[in-house]
Amino acid sequence: MNNLGLSILELRCLIEKAFLPDRCICECPDGKTLHLELSSFAQPTVPTWVTSIPISDLDSFRVVADLIAKARYELTCAHAQPAARQPASRY
Repeated sequence: MNNLGLSILELRCLIEKAFLPDRCICECPDGKTLHLELSSFAQPTVPTWVTSIPISDLDSFRVVADLIAKARYELTCAHAQPAARQPASRY
C-alpha cells in the first residue's frame, strides 16, 4: 500500500482507466516502480514506454494526475513524430 491508501492493483487500475480509449498497460514488476506501456487508439501497434516511476513518489492524487498528463504528452509526441520515436525517459 502506498501513501494514497491504495493497493498497487488499485493504483494500476486508476492509471490504466485514465488513458481510455487509448491503451495503457501498467506493470509493477518489483513492487517499487511502475512501468507504463502506452499506445494510441488510432495506432495500437506503435507503443510508447514510460518506465521507472517510483511508487513512493506517488504520494498525492495531484502527483498521479501529473504523471498521467506527462505520459499522455509522451504518447502524443511519439505519434506526432513516429520516425524519431524512442522509449520515453523516466517520468
